[in-house]
Amino acid sequence: MKGGIDIRYIALTQLRVIKKFYKYRELEKMFDIPSALICRYVKGDVVPGADRAKEIIDKISELGILEDMIKKRITIVDNEYVGLSDIVYDIDLLRMVAIEAYKLYNNSDIDNVLTVSVDGIPLATYVADMLRSKLVIAKPYRDIGVEKYYEETYFMLSPPKITSIYVPKKMLKKRDSVLIVDDLIRTGRTIKALINIVDKADARLEGIFVMIAIGNIWKKVLEKYSEKIHPLVRLPKKLI
Repeated sequence: MKGGIDIRYIALTQLRVIKKFYKYRELEKMFDIPSALICRYVKGDVVPGADRAKEIIDKISELGILEDMIKKRITIVDNEYVGLSDIVYDIDLLRMVAIEAYKLYNNSDIDNVLTVSVDGIPLATYVADMLRSKLVIAKPYRDIGVEKYYEETYFMLSPPKITSIYVPKKMLKKRDSVLIVDDLIRTGRTIKALINIVDKADARLEGIFVMIAIGNIWKKVLEKYSEKIHPLVRLPKKLI
């Protein structure tokens, strides 16, 4: 482990984000803590003790508060989930999601957080920062001045096309511990391409953290890695 984040900081960060979605009276019922005290936590006048902080963090997970916040921010068209821009670029919400990844992998000694350009970058950046790991981005083009790459070509369904992604070889080393992070998984093809790059580098896949998983197609594509995948929110392909 490279060093932990103070559990009190995690609790305060989560409370401050949640307060934007709920009233103090609602938070009092959720956490069984007087609203006046919650207000002092949120404003930074008082810092909860370690035990109280753990209670707050556990209750947030138990009640599924973060999952509900994410679901409310998804744009829906024709009964399908299509818009994630309100989530992907919401800094406060991404902080909370990154905390969930931190709780899962803080003891795993992650060397690299690997994601794909573009939408996965904001979340992966927060996760890498919290885990004190190196951020590695697979891009659909080669950077100028870099000669050696790991390359993976795969078929995308939406829109239908053959695409390639590239990671400079100097960014992934043999036996590195790698966490793949992405905002969304539908077909699993992009994640599979990232896994193949990890394999080509002779690195070790520690886990796959995804904010939102839609449908079940990805489960077949990534069946071999089912135990390593941790979607925060699971949604059906369609609402009806």
